[in-house]
Amino acid sequence: MSLVSKVYSTLLYHGHVQESDAPLVQQPGQQQDIPGLSNELPITLHPVPSCCVTVHNNARAALGALGSWLHEEKEVADAILSHSEQLIQLQDEKGSSSSSESDLPRYAFWLASWSILASDSSQDANEIIPQLDMIAMICFNHLGSLPLLLFSPATSRLATLPPDSDVFSDPSTLSGLHSLVDRLMNIVPLDSIASVMGPRRLVNLFTVVWCSRTSINRLHAPSKQLHLFRLLVNDSSHLSSNRFPPLATPSNPQGVERNVKRWRDKSATREVGVIHCVRELAEDDMEEVVDLLQLVDSFNHNQARIHAAHLLRNRLGWVLDSTKVQEPPAIQPGRIIAFCEVSRQTKHLAVIDRIVTRADSRRMGYAHVLLNYVVDWLSRMGKDRVITYVPTSEPEPILRLLKGLGFKQVPDADTIQWGFENTVQNPW
Repeated sequence: MSLVSKVYSTLLYHGHVQESDAPLVQQPGQQQDIPGLSNELPITLHPVPSCCVTVHNNARAALGALGSWLHEEKEVADAILSHSEQLIQLQDEKGSSSSSESDLPRYAFWLASWSILASDSSQDANEIIPQLDMIAMICFNHLGSLPLLLFSPATSRLATLPPDSDVFSDPSTLSGLHSLVDRLMNIVPLDSIASVMGPRRLVNLFTVVWCSRTSINRLHAPSKQLHLFRLLVNDSSHLSSNRFPPLATPSNPQGVERNVKRWRDKSATREVGVIHCVRELAEDDMEEVVDLLQLVDSFNHNQARIHAAHLLRNRLGWVLDSTKVQEPPAIQPGRIIAFCEVSRQTKHLAVIDRIVTRADSRRMGYAHVLLNYVVDWLSRMGKDRVITYVPTSEPEPILRLLKGLGFKQVPDADTIQWGFENTVQNPW
């Protein structure tokens, strides 16, 4: 049996590919020229390990093959895992009244790079073992192309290298990455890869290889540098979602019951006759949310409008509003003071994103109240952990807010996004 056939059969046996997935195998001992990385002689790969790249164009198949690694490190792998699970949900809902064609991606691909290791067992010296090195996901959502999302499991060759080691001198890692880049270049247009996002070390390595292969220059500095904060919901006994008892539960104009919590809060604003409400985004909020989205992220007006419609349609947006009322309390929506979105969800994990308070209402406790209720609602929905990404340049108040709610920074989980020249950078 040829090496290609043997590798394919092994991956198929372990469930890492399907019959329709055709792996690309780097043959043992094959010479590989890596331009732009070294002036040394071309690298000669050792007969073991060889490398293999598998491609999936279906979210269910991708998670079936790669889900065990992603779930094992679900916080670090959140971006790929949550997007993949949401795509499965959208596909399942396709054609129903709750789904929208605009939410389905134009395309989505998952690429996995494997090292093919020889067995150490003396009983079966011919056995080969696939070792997952990295996963890349490219997807086109309602705003356009997402960053290329990268993940490398803790058991990978790259993760086990010492922090101060020169990864460019490791032939196994480079061989797999070059094979992955070559396959990616044959799948999608080069200009659809506007940026790359993932662990710092992996992103740095990928961008160097991508630029050397495509002659596309990366930007001089990362587009985003993010810390990951995590809240274990079961350990959040200090959360006080019942601090403000609900006064009403209205329905939206379409008759779909929305989550709402209202309370009379004189301490925060010192205004008598003001009712504050934490509730899901409603259609009447669209114009205000479009303005807020442009404050908190790099949205233009059209992108903000498209994204706000996406949040409304999928019930992902949350607001805290304020309404001046007479007795008895009215229940109509008022001016939005604070906003956040539950941008992605898996079965047990949720991501809170784009937390923003109006400039004239900051440092008055509104964001704390909003997040306090949203986290409690997520807990009631069965989520056991909530995460959020915070720019490394974020001012101290947002860090105090998160720590006050029980969020803790996840060590060694910093993420960067690095863009390329002459490409369109879309929010995500």
